Amino acid sequence: MLEDGGALLAEARPAAAVELTVPGPVTPERARAAAGGASYYDDPWFPGCFVCGPARQGDGLRIFPGPLADRSLWAATWTPEPWLAGADGRIPAEMVWAALDCPTGIAAGDAYRLASGTAAVLGRMTVSLAGTPKPGEECVLVAWPTGRDGRKLGAGSALLGSTGDVLAAARAVWVTIPRS
Repeated sequence: MLEDGGALLAEARPAAAVELTVPGPVTPERARAAAGGASYYDDPWFPGCFVCGPARQGDGLRIFPGPLADRSLWAATWTPEPWLAGADGRIPAEMVWAALDCPTGIAAGDAYRLASGTAAVLGRMTVSLAGTPKPGEECVLVAWPTGRDGRKLGAGSALLGSTGDVLAAARAVWVTIPRS
């Protein structure tokens, strides 16, 4: 559990499994071409976000997904920086979780065409982690919408290693909120 002054901010617990079908592969070239094309970047709610914030310079993951023209799929590349590595020389699981987070919200927000002045915040995310990338390994992140139920938006994401293998996959639920 993560608390702030006794207020519960987040909690984590093991999940049985992530039931998710990862779409077919996307080449790094296509992912690079799509990057940054999401409507989210027209007026980002969280420009300083550690994962997707365009205002971050050198201290964030800087993952900027964009839609592919021929599929309901958003993509970007991510090459983890050496400063992210843990003592074992690999990228820690929490950084992989972070990398999977924002692409789901951006894909869902774009796909369901959120009205101007509406944002989405993460409500729940379940991750299946098969491996983590090495620093300097170019990976492809893909994300796709999975459904909408009122204010709840569903999406999936996957982190594909340099050989196209699925390192991690996530299922997320986002909750829309009006901008105040």
